[in-house]
Amino acid sequence: MIYDLPDGTTVEGTRYGGSGGRQRIFRLDSDEYITGISGRYSTIVHSLQIRTNKKTSPLYGGTGGSNAFQIDVPSGSQAVGFAGRAGSNVDAIGLTYRSTGRAGGRQVARAGTTQYQQTQIYGGSGGNAFSAQDVPSGARIAEIRVFSSDRIDSVQMIYDLPDGTALDGQRYGGSGGRLRVFRLDSDEYITAISGRYGTVIQSLQIQTNKKTSPLYGGSGGSRSFQIDVPSGSQAVGFTGRAGQYLDAIGLICTRIGIRM
Repeated sequence: MIYDLPDGTTVEGTRYGGSGGRQRIFRLDSDEYITGISGRYSTIVHSLQIRTNKKTSPLYGGTGGSNAFQIDVPSGSQAVGFAGRAGSNVDAIGLTYRSTGRAGGRQVARAGTTQYQQTQIYGGSGGNAFSAQDVPSGARIAEIRVFSSDRIDSVQMIYDLPDGTALDGQRYGGSGGRLRVFRLDSDEYITAISGRYGTVIQSLQIQTNKKTSPLYGGSGGSRSFQIDVPSGSQAVGFTGRAGQYLDAIGLICTRIGIRM
């Protein structure tokens, strides 16, 4: 997705999937918004069509796919990005959306049979949007890497996979900062994150069902935040905005018992 910002500038969102394929562009008017997406899928997403309050896109992709899907943006909400999984293709797709009735309401996205929840995001307005939606099935958060100085430069999750191998999640933010590692036991999971922010995330602390991390970062930040993992859900990754530093942060969660 490509976004127009209030100051008149344009920001390119992250491209999800491989480098192949023919580019097709679907443009929205200034008063236009997405109302839903649909298509067909099997092991990957074979086709995609986008609906707005004013028109419907062409059907992008091929004629394959044994299953049909349709994802509607709930009344009182607006789509703000894609969710799902991707490798060399788009394997699963959903929408991340937020309430238009209250700022920062819970955001929900569905990809195939997978339900993702995106918590409220706290922080400044800079940086590019990111969202960890490509976590492999059965992955467990083994450690969280925080790169910090007097602020949070970047964050990264490391996963243990069911076959015993480790997977490095994407690092969100800049290349600076001192590395701090917060390790989780095999029966441990994140229950909340908290900290302070101004124009960027100044400090970060992670709570689990067993312990609390040190406070990473500095003492600055004019506002505090706390993000709790919803009851019946588990955190699977970070979301937010990042550039040279970690500008804003939230959590991506999935319902416990839902396959990822």
